Amino acid sequence: MDEQKVNEKLFEYCKETLDSIKERELLTKKPKQFIDHTDAAACNRQYDLDFDQEKVIKMAILKWGRKVLQHLAINSPVKLKELLGLYIDIHVEIPFNTKEMPPMKYAMLEVTDLFEKGILTLPLATRLLIAGLQNIIYQQAFQNDNEIQMLFVSLSNATSGITLPYSKALVPITL
Repeated sequence: MDEQKVNEKLFEYCKETLDSIKERELLTKKPKQFIDHTDAAACNRQYDLDFDQEKVIKMAILKWGRKVLQHLAINSPVKLKELLGLYIDIHVEIPFNTKEMPPMKYAMLEVTDLFEKGILTLPLATRLLIAGLQNIIYQQAFQNDNEIQMLFVSLSNATSGITLPYSKALVPITL
């Protein structure tokens, strides 16, 4: 895999999401409450005393996971820009100086590379992207969160070869 070319393709496919992130960065109020978060994450009302960045991260994870489950349940194709766009929204919200950043980035690059090679299905993409989220689940104290646990159990069951009907294993990812 040529990482630079794959990264360019990732940016090309997710241009809409990346543009919306740039717009959010411009809306950021200074000073940021959480200095180790991106400007895009800082525009989430961090200036409120009751603000909870972990809740924002949790909601982004749930939104992404529920979208995947929806497409698997109805056996419908998902757009790559939608799948990765929601994942990028998670990526933007986590602290940028933590260990989660590289695994998530590599997961997105791997998904993009497999899409380019024409061998990507939704279950395979889901497994790769879940692997990229493992560190954040444990470091953000989500391992004891019932909603996150149920989501990952559901995603694991929905994408396993044992419980997944063969037709759903072939759910395509389109542009």
